[in-house]
Parts: sequence; C-alpha cells; structure tokens
Amino acid sequence: MSTEDERARLVAERDELLGRIAEVRADHAAGDLDDVDADALIDDLTRRTAEILRQLDDADRADAPSTPRRVKVSGRDAPASVEESARRRRQTRLVWVGVIIVFALTAGVFIAQSVGRRGSGDSLTGDIRQTTRDLLLQARDEWSSGDIEAALVTYDEVLAIAPTNAEALTYSAWVARTMGGMLSDDEALVRLDDAVAADPGYADAQVFRAIILRDLGRFDEALAALDALNIDDVPPFLTDRVEALRAEVSGADPDTVAVTRAEAAARRGDVTGAIAILDEVIARSPQNAGALLAKADVLLVVASSAGGEDRVLLVGNALDLVDRAQTAAPDDPVPILYRVLVLELLGRTAEARTTLGLLETRADLPEDIAAEVAALRSRLGS
Repeated sequence: MSTEDERARLVAERDELLGRIAEVRADHAAGDLDDVDADALIDDLTRRTAEILRQLDDADRADAPSTPRRVKVSGRDAPASVEESARRRRQTRLVWVGVIIVFALTAGVFIAQSVGRRGSGDSLTGDIRQTTRDLLLQARDEWSSGDIEAALVTYDEVLAIAPTNAEALTYSAWVARTMGGMLSDDEALVRLDDAVAADPGYADAQVFRAIILRDLGRFDEALAALDALNIDDVPPFLTDRVEALRAEVSGADPDTVAVTRAEAAARRGDVTGAIAILDEVIARSPQNAGALLAKADVLLVVASSAGGEDRVLLVGNALDLVDRAQTAAPDDPVPILYRVLVLELLGRTAEARTTLGLLETRADLPEDIAAEVAALRSRLGS
C-alpha cells in the first residue's frame, strides 16, 4: 500500500471513530446509554482515536520534504529539528494530550447539541434562524470531518448574518484555537468574551473561557468564569468535567499557578519569560518536580534550534533537571519517561534502555504511560 493510500485509510478510520464517539455521546445524552457503558465505549474509542492521530502525525512527518538537521551529540547522531523535539515533548505529556483529545472530541458534540438548544438568533426572522441553524450544523460536520478551514469559513457566514450569534463566536474561537492553531489564547479569549457579552447564559462559552484561562495560569479568572455558569445549562456529559476543573483552579497552590503561567508563556514563544518564572519557583521549591520538568521542556525546545556546543549544553542541562525531578518524585513515572527520551536524544541508547527497565517492572502504570513504555521498548530494541 502506498504512503498516500495508507494516509487516506488512517483519515477514514479517524473520521469513523470521531463519528462513533459523537453517536455514543448523543445516545448517552438521550438516555439510551447509562454512564458506565458510555464511559467505557468513549474511553475505548478515544484511545483508538489517539493512536490513529499519532500514526497520522508520524506519516505527515515522514512525508515532510526537508530532512531534519542532525548534529553529533556524544559521538552519535541525534535529531535536532523542531518537529522532532515537539514529538518528544508530546510523548512526555501523554495525560495532557489525552485531556485535549477528550475536550476536542467533546466540542464536536457540544456543537451538535447546542444547535437548537439555545436560540442565539431568536430575535431574527424564522427564515434567518433556519439558515443560521443549517450553517451551524454544516460547520459541525466540517469540523468533525477534519476540514477546519471550511468550518471556520462557515462560522464566518453565520456571523455575517448574525454578528452576535453566541454559538458561532464560541465555536469559531474554540476550533481555531484548539484544532486549527489559527488563534492565540488571548485572541480566542477576546472572541469568547464577545460570545458571553452576546448571551451571558450560553454555558459553552464560559466553559471554554475557563479552560483557556486555566491553561494561562489565570486561575482566579477561570474560577470566576465557572461561577458565572448556570449548571443547568451545561450539557450533562460535561458536568463532572466542569466540577473537576473547578476543583483544579480553586485548590491550586501558587507554585502550580506559576508553572502553568510559564508553560503558557513558552507556548507563546516567550522562552525568556518562561524560564524566569520557573527559576523563581525552583528557587522557592527546589524539589518541585513539575517546575523542574517544565524547565527541562523549555530547554529542549531551545536546543532543537541550537547547534554545536550550545545544543549539547542545553540538552545536558535538561537532563540534569530531569534527574533532579526524578529524585524529588521517585514514584512518579513521568520524570523517568522524560529521562529515557532525553537519553535517546543524546544517543545514549544503552542507558535509555536501562532506565526504561525501571518502568517496565511496574504494574501500577496508567494505561497511556504503559503504552508509551511499550512503544519506546520497540523503538529502542532489547
């Protein structure tokens, strides 16, 4: 099978899985599936979707026209491309990736259920309301099939008809920010603020605002967004998730907030600001494993575009931080996983295999971590 045919197969399988998740959630919302069955089905389908997304990501990188630059590190060739570094960073944040996938998949169902659930354009004529509803359903179908650009164009058509349509404002912001990478966090927040101003009771906008504010480390504002919700307006399958988010932002300690702010700064490209925030946390709490790993992450990003001795020094410093995190949290598998990946990046394959063995003997690993351990063992060999 050609690479093109394989990618087409993966895309078709991804779309089918996304559609099945939407169907399960719809059946659950309608009362046709109980919580236990729905959760089990969604967990299985989400894991399968995540695997397809990883395969698509690998296929896309394999088809990239340029060959990643390589430099000598410890006598071995090691990848130095931004894409390779991003892959490694993604692998170490498996839990976060899982959450993002769940929220992304949930967003598609939000659209399906919110069309007609709230009448954001009720002040318009019946024909126009029908037109906007049809367009919103069309945008949902386009988004679900992976055609992000078409979905955003359709949302723009809705906003041309009804500039204050809360649903179009909300989902154009969320889809462009989360799936399309076309809006920054701050830009998405501006549009979500417009949605809230247009319809203060539209729960979806406040939920998404809270998620982005949480990601930016603005926990007080995230909590305020959740407090503004009428829980009766939140779709039933999101109620528990909203409460978990509330618990997270209301109980966060200052160091956790600071690390989240630093990670948001790094995503915006403010590496200097991110490191400054993390250095403050580490100075206050030298054993804060989260801050140590976050700084290691930032250094690896910088190293991906550096060369020669600078790159070796940056990766070496990242490894030191990972080792400190492992010492600070010896029972946490994530620092160990980080160490394996950094050792592999350095070309120290034998050490990477030995370190991986520390995880292979553990029976308490979460499923996503265990799956990554198996993938690393396959890649590193025996």
